[in-house]
Amino acid sequence: MKEVLSHLRENSLFAKLEKCVFEVPKIPFLGYIIFCEGFEMDPSKVMAIQDWPLPTNTKAIQRFVGFANYYRRFSSHIAPVLALIRKGGKPNAWPPHTLETFQSLKDSFVSAYVLQHPDLLQPFFIEVDASDIGAGAILSERSR
Repeated sequence: MKEVLSHLRENSLFAKLEKCVFEVPKIPFLGYIIFCEGFEMDPSKVMAIQDWPLPTNTKAIQRFVGFANYYRRFSSHIAPVLALIRKGGKPNAWPPHTLETFQSLKDSFVSAYVLQHPDLLQPFFIEVDASDIGAGAILSERSR
């Protein structure tokens, strides 16, 4: 705490006491719930994705893709799914497999895991994957 306050003071920054929260096990921050072991999606954001209506126009698709991209770390294989949704054309003319893809992406966020903070003393691994519609890479640790 002293170190944080010292850095603030050195940079002529100040914290308002009434906006500070101390000694709490979990804290919401920018759409995440952060705690000692890791972080997870804010439950209100999970509900927003779960209740997200089928996009009816291109702008609505872009809104959903932007929202999903913000939480992409909670869903595996998101890039190909988003590419399929983007290429699907007008939502009211989506083929059944694109509708299923949209729903499966929503479901993947609803069942998202807690992401743990990295253990910097353990080795990291990079995993890459590519297909005709996307490529991706993950820097990760083996399960603890």
